[in-house]
Amino acid sequence: MNTEHHPFEPSGVAIKASPKKAVLVYAADSYVGFCQILYEYLILSGATVSILEVSDGQSSTGLTDRQREKWGITIPPGAITPLRSDKLVETISALSADYLFLGVSGRAVFRICKALHQQKKIRKIPLISTGFPGLQFRLMMEGVILRCFVDRLLFTDPTLLRKSKNLLSFVPFRTAKCILFGSPRLRVTRVYEMGRDRPYVVFFDQNVVPQGYDARLSLAGSILALADEFPNKTFLIVGRTISGELSYHSLEGDVSIEALLAGRTRENVSSFSGNWTDIYADIHLCFSVSSTAILEAAALGIPSYSILVEGDVDTRFSAQAFFRNLGLQRTQAELAREIAEPSPGVSTSAANKHMAPFNGASLPLWFAPAEMERLPEAPIVVRNLLFRLSKLGDWMLSKIR
Repeated sequence: MNTEHHPFEPSGVAIKASPKKAVLVYAADSYVGFCQILYEYLILSGATVSILEVSDGQSSTGLTDRQREKWGITIPPGAITPLRSDKLVETISALSADYLFLGVSGRAVFRICKALHQQKKIRKIPLISTGFPGLQFRLMMEGVILRCFVDRLLFTDPTLLRKSKNLLSFVPFRTAKCILFGSPRLRVTRVYEMGRDRPYVVFFDQNVVPQGYDARLSLAGSILALADEFPNKTFLIVGRTISGELSYHSLEGDVSIEALLAGRTRENVSSFSGNWTDIYADIHLCFSVSSTAILEAAALGIPSYSILVEGDVDTRFSAQAFFRNLGLQRTQAELAREIAEPSPGVSTSAANKHMAPFNGASLPLWFAPAEMERLPEAPIVVRNLLFRLSKLGDWMLSKIR
């Protein structure tokens, strides 16, 4: 990931005393950006860092060269140890780290915390976990409760941070300190100016949104129609992952937008497999169905929208309803008008409420001694009860949204 200067200099972060040994765990490409920043910080402080990559059922393990470029990963491949999930707790216990970072799903965080608690190690190893790399607002309560019994809970979304703090204030047990970390992609604050012509229109694909073949085929057709309407622009298709790459959103069958466009591609439509932030200054407009990248691009000042896909609103990982409520959803015809006359302020204003740039000043907070508040630690049976109540709360919210 390119930066104009060292990522910890802009916020005046001093490399202070840090843990002698840290373990970083990630289980999908969504989380590896967090590990990259942590790794840089820890190595500069002289710490020993062990990185565990959790992978089950993948046709190949390890980040591919394509993924490393996409996420800006400079961690040496030899520093990463592949591991099956059923070996994770055993390995963590054996490493006896000073700090543990969990870049895994909420359910995995919940399970690991319970296992370490049973081993009487939950308070000996301060735990750090991410909030939500994506936009699973339908699972907000469940996601927070699954992750909240750690020492630090990191967020990229200021609004979700505030809501999570409010929710956790009602939990009468010791829970996480919520920290605004920001997006690992947005390392340097940039100012987007509309004064010059920019050649690229970027589409962010998602493997499971939309999920149905017919919906994906229709979406591919919409992209081609837009490309025909604007032959002076180059449409870049940024894929999520390809077969065999580490991701929670594994591609099932040959239904990527890139594959569906094969053989039908116009001269001004091509695939892009690198880090799209490297070309941000040349991007005219971005769109997707519901990718988090919409908010990241908008936070950089790039006009960015969600294109309407019929019949996909109930897909688990879809955030169409979220973007519609933000006023950022557009039909194909409306998106064409935005390409013709971009309105950057509309999407940027919405993005600033839900996507923060990387906050280097938060790093020392990660490694400060864990606060031992007077609130008692929640027994495992209570944690299970709170989890079930959170699922009920999310179901009730889904009925009134």
